[in-house]
Amino acid sequence: MKYSIRIILLLSFFWASAQEIQIKELKGTISHDSLNVSGVHIINKTSGATTISDADGDFSVLIKIQDTLLFSAVQFKPHVIIVNNKIMQQDKITVYLEQRVNELAEVVIKPHDLSGNPAADMKNSNVKEPINFDDVGIPGFKGKREEKIVPIVPGIGTLTTVDIEAWYKHLSGYYKKLRLRRKWDKQNQAVVDLIEFYGVRFFMETYELTQEGVYEFVLACVEDEEEDVIENLKNGNHSLLLDTFARKFESIKERE
Repeated sequence: MKYSIRIILLLSFFWASAQEIQIKELKGTISHDSLNVSGVHIINKTSGATTISDADGDFSVLIKIQDTLLFSAVQFKPHVIIVNNKIMQQDKITVYLEQRVNELAEVVIKPHDLSGNPAADMKNSNVKEPINFDDVGIPGFKGKREEKIVPIVPGIGTLTTVDIEAWYKHLSGYYKKLRLRRKWDKQNQAVVDLIEFYGVRFFMETYELTQEGVYEFVLACVEDEEEDVIENLKNGNHSLLLDTFARKFESIKERE
């Protein structure tokens, strides 16, 4: 019985050794005839590793056999690759992506006997529910309304026109604290958006960070180039964002 157990354990050891997982860095290039290939998000859905293609469409990501790679961008259709032996043996691959074409559903226009007078048409519409600017196609503010900071201009106005509450908020430092809090909120939202988009693992692996250090690193990037970072994030300029991260990483290494 003892010999049988030893034989089973020995066979299990050799089987585990033979099944040792091979991990490698896969380098590749996104290709398309006309569209910009920078900023394509490459996600290893098996391991959770993520990366972004650079201005030339180049990328690198860690893979192993049977990993699922997802290529995603606004201008392209999602593309999935299952890692097989052929891919594992290649030093570099080229990924051809297909353009995403947005198609509108069929639009049917029906006559409503409108007169061209908005007030009269609304009165005769028999609509009992209150309507808002969305219902009539008028632009309107949809965000969260914030307290207005009233500027104080010395030498203008009389005692009867002075905004006493505004003066008090300036003199007490209330407006100063309000501006600072709004700045912090804006920076914090940018940090959260960046980490959610790129993923914690991306910052940890690319910039040699601990999980706890990711927030501080991204916050430092936002503080250094706040307006540029927020604008590039809004416009999807990922190559410029990656340059910002790289500059901050190099400056930290130099100080160390």
